[in-house]
Amino acid sequence: MEHIIEELSKRTSSIDRKPVVFVDSGISSEANLKMLRDKGFEYMCVSRGGINKYQIDTKTEPVTINDKRNQPISLQKATVEGSTDNFILVDSHAKALKEQSMSGRLTEKFEQAIAETKQSLYKKSGIKQYNKVWERIGRIKKGIIVWKTFARLKPNRILKIM
Repeated sequence: MEHIIEELSKRTSSIDRKPVVFVDSGISSEANLKMLRDKGFEYMCVSRGGINKYQIDTKTEPVTINDKRNQPISLQKATVEGSTDNFILVDSHAKALKEQSMSGRLTEKFEQAIAETKQSLYKKSGIKQYNKVWERIGRIKKGIIVWKTFARLKPNRILKIM
């Protein structure tokens, strides 16, 4: 990442200013963010993992903007316990509805897979061996856990800003 940042900086920066770097949460490791701070870059990224201990800054009013579909998104400054970085709480009703729908589909998919496993116990050519049934259930559970981890079903997002 350091090489990429240096190359982009050469092409986009002047002596007076440096660009703000927008970092995807997949590469926003503490080491990468430290490298950006050490090189004097400002950055913005989605926080990795859930931040539970944050306080909304009551001194500032939330700002509402609209996305490209004209859906409102609320932004409000927040502070995180033990951090000197700046944070913005991003709240989108449309995103929350989408993630609720995803969660519902995951639940339906899980229940359907378990029902199919149960039905196969009674079919002539179905899986009936004890260990095979448990393997199938394990694969079903693993698939659901992977999706829930990937989706991180949380409507609010915290943006970290230096």
